[in-house]
Amino acid sequence: MGNNNSKISANNNNIDVEFETELKEFLINTNFEQEEIIKLYINYKEVSKNMQSVDKKKFHQILEKIGLIEQMENLSYQELLPPNNNDEIFKTKLDSSSSSNPPPPESIDSVQLYENAVVKDMVGFLFAMFDENKDNKIDFPEFITGTSILLSGTVEQKSKMVFRYFDADNDGVLTKTELFNSIKNSMKSAKKIKNLSTKQFREVMGKSNANELIKKIEEVSKDKHIQLMVEEIFAEADLDESGTIDISEFCQFVRKRPETLRSINQLVETFSLTQNQDSRLMHNSV
Repeated sequence: MGNNNSKISANNNNIDVEFETELKEFLINTNFEQEEIIKLYINYKEVSKNMQSVDKKKFHQILEKIGLIEQMENLSYQELLPPNNNDEIFKTKLDSSSSSNPPPPESIDSVQLYENAVVKDMVGFLFAMFDENKDNKIDFPEFITGTSILLSGTVEQKSKMVFRYFDADNDGVLTKTELFNSIKNSMKSAKKIKNLSTKQFREVMGKSNANELIKKIEEVSKDKHIQLMVEEIFAEADLDESGTIDISEFCQFVRKRPETLRSINQLVETFSLTQNQDSRLMHNSV
C-alpha cells in the first residue's frame, strides 16, 4: 500500500484543494506514493479537462503520457494469444533483436502496423478492465486503482480485474458463453495482427517458423478449438460444478495457472525495465 504517513500538501497550481481528502484515501488504498499520485492526477486532469470521466481515446492519451503506450509496442505477438505453454512456437519473440539481421527498410511499414494493432488492442483490454461499473468511461478513481493493480497489484487483485473483464453482464459469475466470447474476441485481434504482419513475421522469424506460427494461429482461432479451451477451463475452475465460475473459483484457477495473467505481466515487466524502481512514474514529464 502507499505511504499514508507522507506529508500531504495541495500547494501546487495543478492540484485542487478538494483533492486533499481523496489523496489520503489513495495513499491508503493504492500502492503509490504521494508524488506518484499527484503525477497521475496532473496527467489525468490535463487530458480529461477538469477531471471528467474519459472515453477510450482520452484514456489512450493518458497512458501515453505516463509511458505505458511505448511499452505496449514492445509486447511480443505471443502475449496477445490465449495461454498455451505446451507449444514452443508461441515462445518466439517478434522482435528484430531476435534476428542477427535487422529488418530491411521495406518492412518498416509492417512493423508500424503491427505496433499500432498491438497498442489498439491492449488499450481496449485495459479500458475494459479499468471500467469497474461498465459505463464505458473511466473516472479518476477507476484509473488510479486500475493503474496501481496493473503495475504492482497482487495476483488476486489482477485476477479480480481480469474476471470483471470476462464478466460481460457484471453479475458476478462467468458463463461458458462469456468466456467463449472473450477468447474469441482476443483471437480476432490476433488474426487481425497476423494479417497485417505476415511479411514481417517471415523476415524476422524465417519463412518456415513464420508459416508454422500462422498455421497455429489459424487453428486456435477456430470456434471448435475455442470451445475446447472453454470446456477445459471450466473442468478445472468450476469447483462446485454449478455451470458457472465465480470470482473465488477464478482466483484459485489463476493461482494454479498464472499464465492466465500473461499479457498483463508482460506489459508490467517491459514497463519496469525502463523505470527507476524508486520512482516508477517520475521519468515522464508532466
